[in-house]
Amino acid sequence: MKKVTVFSIFALAILLTACESKSKKASQKPEAQPEHMVGNDKDSHGCIASAGYTWSALKNECIRLFEAGIRLDPQAAIADKTVSAFVVFKAVGDDKKAEVYLPGEAAPRMFAKQANNMHGDKGTWKGGELTLRLTSAGKYLFEDAKGTALYQSQ
Repeated sequence: MKKVTVFSIFALAILLTACESKSKKASQKPEAQPEHMVGNDKDSHGCIASAGYTWSALKNECIRLFEAGIRLDPQAAIADKTVSAFVVFKAVGDDKKAEVYLPGEAAPRMFAKQANNMHGDKGTWKGGELTLRLTSAGKYLFEDAKGTALYQSQ
């Protein structure tokens, strides 16, 4: 009888130790991998893309396009109506250059303000074959070489 009791106590101790060990392992968190941490994705300028930041050469700083830029919504000529373009100026009143961020392009395009305005607009910027205009109605209109509206502000 004594042997059965000692054996039972010994078996119970092993069982409790095993359960405690499993419980500790389940509650322990795995070690974090620094290269995969959220917010650890800085680019060469120190901008954190996962937080919505991108480098603006015009402003010479990291910006969030949806805060610092002017949203231009896709028009009829653009098939994908879900992604907007953005235009950024250096500062209020400093519109000699415009930085245009187009969907699907890795880098923004730089546009220079033109001396003569088309159509009586408040401003015209050219970047290669593309044109950005501030219309007399106060809307930014982004057009291709044929004058087709690609994006427009609200």
